[in-house]
Amino acid sequence: MRVLPIDPIERVTGSCYLVHVPDRDLRLLVDCGAYQDGMNPRQLNEAPFPFDPTTIHAVLLTHAHLDHCGRLTQLVRDGFRGQVIATEETIAIARIVLEDALSHINDNGRALAESFARIQWRPVGQHLFVRPLPIATDVVVFAHRSAHILGAVSWEIAVGPKERPTEQVRVLFSGDIGNNRPGCEVQPLLGRVMNPTGTVDLAFIESTYGDKRRPAAALDAGARRRALADEIAAGVARGGPIIIPAFSIQRTQDVLWDLHLLAAEQPGLLAGVPILVDAPMALRFNAVLRDGLTRNFISSGGKVRPAWLGKHAVRELGLDPGNPDHMRMACEAIRRLFSDAPNWFPGNTPAPTAVGATVFDRFQRRWARVPHALRDAIVGEERPRVVVATAGSADGGPVQTWLTEWLREPRATVLFAGYCDRGSLGARLLRIGELSASERQRLHDPLLIADEAIPGREVQAKIIALSGYSAHADQDGLVEWAFPVKDGVRFPVARRVVVTHGESSPRRCLQQAIAERARAEGFVVDVILPRPGSDAIDARTGDLVPRDEVLGTKNASNLKLLQQLAALSPEERRLLLDQLGDGGQACAS
Repeated sequence: MRVLPIDPIERVTGSCYLVHVPDRDLRLLVDCGAYQDGMNPRQLNEAPFPFDPTTIHAVLLTHAHLDHCGRLTQLVRDGFRGQVIATEETIAIARIVLEDALSHINDNGRALAESFARIQWRPVGQHLFVRPLPIATDVVVFAHRSAHILGAVSWEIAVGPKERPTEQVRVLFSGDIGNNRPGCEVQPLLGRVMNPTGTVDLAFIESTYGDKRRPAAALDAGARRRALADEIAAGVARGGPIIIPAFSIQRTQDVLWDLHLLAAEQPGLLAGVPILVDAPMALRFNAVLRDGLTRNFISSGGKVRPAWLGKHAVRELGLDPGNPDHMRMACEAIRRLFSDAPNWFPGNTPAPTAVGATVFDRFQRRWARVPHALRDAIVGEERPRVVVATAGSADGGPVQTWLTEWLREPRATVLFAGYCDRGSLGARLLRIGELSASERQRLHDPLLIADEAIPGREVQAKIIALSGYSAHADQDGLVEWAFPVKDGVRFPVARRVVVTHGESSPRRCLQQAIAERARAEGFVVDVILPRPGSDAIDARTGDLVPRDEVLGTKNASNLKLLQQLAALSPEERRLLLDQLGDGGQACAS
């Protein structure tokens, strides 16, 4: 088995790995993600694949963020006819994410929409976490929960006869690794990271935060919630809205969970204060989360366990995760929280503060949705309220309407609940938030928000970043993933670990940290740092394999034609297809 990491190398988006099993002439992809970072993501997304999509047998999807699934429609358009294998939850989320992405594409939108309809999804189903899923003769895959978002897994591929396991070759792909591990459950709604049962031959590990070690407070769900409570109390006292830009998938829901726990723990904190959600895609995800968090599976030991729900969330409700009745109560609370909410209308009265003797009794849904038709009227209301709105980095989405209305107001508070990429509006606002009032007056360059230019010197709202909402493990968490513990014994996850999915500094730092831990534990682990355009790696021997040998030359003429088509402008492509007629449409689709 050979693996070619196509990307992300020296970047954090565009995840795609090509797996080649030469004995069976089998090629698999692990992820097929869109580029979102760097100077030219659009050109990269429109460029032809470096392999012939018609030769790909299947795609293993680690999770449904756009940078891991966003190019599936192009893959199908260019000839892929295999299955996309993922958890049920990842498939449901990917449908939402891809549909939303297609709605923002003007050029070639119709062709990609048709390709989206032809994606052949294959859910893991009953194989989840406990049974290998057959892909081909003597080729099976295992899913391990990665605790990044709902449905996210690491994929382990095993090649060889199951009757002779010592002859099998195993490769593990981390996908994106979350924070939850023993002693650290900062994402209460999600269960802990799962690890393989033994050392594999080759592992690929993400390194998004490979150079960061977070303080203890940033890895404590209670500390996160207390900090949020302090900002809410101060914001309500100022009399303006508390605007929380948040990503639609998982982040909006984490914030809603914290807000409702605060309302139950401190009934006076949000008394009379509406909680509003202005995030259309997040509302669609709510239904997936509601069903996913209440789903169970039967473990290899014959125990019924939650597939995705974290025990810490149950404890936060004041319940015992070891008590089946309490688990049912927690699931019912989750169903209520993430069920369809009523619309908010200007002048509405907020839901009354719930009464009861316990946190669980007082944990009642309080949020309402902002209907699009009434958004402008609701935004202009003069009252304190907490508003969770997309997008998380403030680049587009309903949050821009709120920001244009309230950034000039010292009564307003803006709390960012996630990382904002360099160059994003959110990053610029956070920099302004760090300035004193006198320093802000020196700013002249305008902020372009929803077609309105707001001079930086006019921004008077309080702007800060909330800590503790990251869904990516830091360096300590990544190193723990590389050296897991089973039955009290620590072992290396792989004989060779390849560091990808990160920029230059985080990758080097993580490489060094893994190597240092291996030496300290007495393990022999080869830590590999591939470069862009590097060759493939033989999983059994660690030898480099020429890149072209893994990419393959089958159907090279078709690949060349597709590359030529991709090089055309959208208008040139349409003219060519019109001239070719139905046959050309078939080729393009």
